[in-house]
Amino acid sequence: MRLFLLTVCVLLAAVIQGSLLTPLHLPTGPQLPLLVALCGAWIVGAPGGAWLGFWTGILMASMTGMFMGSFTFSYLVVGWLTGRIRENLYGDWPLLFIAVAGAGTLFSEVLFFLWNPRHLGNAGLMVSQAVMNLVCAPLVYFPLAWALRSLAPPKR
Repeated sequence: MRLFLLTVCVLLAAVIQGSLLTPLHLPTGPQLPLLVALCGAWIVGAPGGAWLGFWTGILMASMTGMFMGSFTFSYLVVGWLTGRIRENLYGDWPLLFIAVAGAGTLFSEVLFFLWNPRHLGNAGLMVSQAVMNLVCAPLVYFPLAWALRSLAPPKR
């Protein structure tokens, strides 16, 4: 149930990103679908994080109309790694997610640009988007975690 709700949240974040944030033409805006996928990966773990990253990659590729494999692969890997970090290292430390959101965004951008080296000149944009997701991480993670906890309590 949690994974389904997070999948819907990623879809809603993609709709908000495409309909509200993209027309604003902000030089560095948050990547809401990726941020929600990273939050979800931190909540559900590695297999669910891989699914959320894959789903986010498909949505981002459909929004841009290109780079299907690059978005899908890079977001899948970052979603899985985020869930794995939470499972193995720091599951009891929710504030660590703020740093993981920034690092995960930067890592996904680096992976994406490794697959598309012609866009490699945007290193400043990559860092600024990572910082923007780092700043927005608490605004997304804590309400999402609270809503998931109240709507779908974990199985015991």
